[in-house]
Amino acid sequence: PTGPGNPKDPPPPQVYETLKPILEAKEKAEDYLIKNAAGKMEYVIIRPGGLQSEPATATGVLTEDPTVCGAITRSDVAQLVYKACFSDEAKNKVYSAIDKDQQYGDKTDYEVASL
Repeated sequence: PTGPGNPKDPPPPQVYETLKPILEAKEKAEDYLIKNAAGKMEYVIIRPGGLQSEPATATGVLTEDPTVCGAITRSDVAQLVYKACFSDEAKNKVYSAIDKDQQYGDKTDYEVASL
């Protein structure tokens, strides 16, 4: 899954039960940031998919669609975070980050953010 959003293919119940406190805390922190940043500061929230330690693939993408699921390397997440931090397009947005070649499920109709 991509984080607190609404993943299309949720993990098995026992995995969710293990991750539940973490996902709830992340969601609470995101909600607090969004609510309290309004008009005071800019932000971007990036919800990475399943993190991998392999070398970067350069096929990581950001989408505002919270239903996409997939994996992504830590290096690709870092590159996307860097781009988002310096992009006017990313201001005050919430993105899911996945490797387009490591997507779970058959969802292909999501829009990729161009930063």
